[in-house]
Amino acid sequence: MGNNMFQFAAALGIARSKGMIPVINGYFSLMKIFKLTVSVVPVNSGICDSSRIITRVEQKPSSYDKELVNFTNSHDVRLVSYLRSYLYFDKYSSELRRQFLFQDNIRSQPNKTMEGLLKRFKIFSRQKVTIIGIHVRRGDYVNNNEGYLPATREYLYQTIEWYELRYTDIFFIVASNGIDWTKNNMPTHIKVAYLEGHSPALDMATVSMCDQFISTVGTFSWCCGWLTGGNVLYYKWPCKEGSLVRAMHSSNYSDFYYPHWIGL
Repeated sequence: MGNNMFQFAAALGIARSKGMIPVINGYFSLMKIFKLTVSVVPVNSGICDSSRIITRVEQKPSSYDKELVNFTNSHDVRLVSYLRSYLYFDKYSSELRRQFLFQDNIRSQPNKTMEGLLKRFKIFSRQKVTIIGIHVRRGDYVNNNEGYLPATREYLYQTIEWYELRYTDIFFIVASNGIDWTKNNMPTHIKVAYLEGHSPALDMATVSMCDQFISTVGTFSWCCGWLTGGNVLYYKWPCKEGSLVRAMHSSNYSDFYYPHWIGL
């Protein structure tokens, strides 16, 4: 889901910068999640196989590639593949936020979820508490050979302390694909609720309603932070030095993480 969001955002941003029309196929999975309003072509249209189309391939999946966007708008273009850099679309963030509005069947649920979580902790006024969303990526980032480094217990403690030093009356809401590990590695003195049994889309919709955010690693976590806004903390050592995935990023990760986000 996170990768798809980057692909869509980059395609829209690059198309807008070229005076072109972004197009998606009818099977694009994000259509079921967000109210995308760009042009949709039938699955069997063959547009991506057209003899007029030119395919341009990025050099690094998580770095801005200026050569990728070095083309004119005189022909159809297919962009490959992950396009994981905010530099492709940052100028068009306002439009993208309108594109990334959750479908009604998803949007109706987070309010109820949030209300129920707050009441469970006897918090009856949203205005009297600062809600911090957290996403903890585990899954295939654990025990892999590619060089991914999941965020540590120490990182969770450090980021929570960062907020405790700056805000009072804090409430944390956590989404994770490794919820048991997360529960066992979170501080015990904080007010914290865990999202369990929800779809990834509902998890993202819920945490994006928070006031601030703690990201760990991965594109899903990045997108949660981007949608939430406020202060966004991120794990600044997401890849093992010398690894394959480290080579996908720029030297200081500056093409992937916003300069105003806070790396810990």
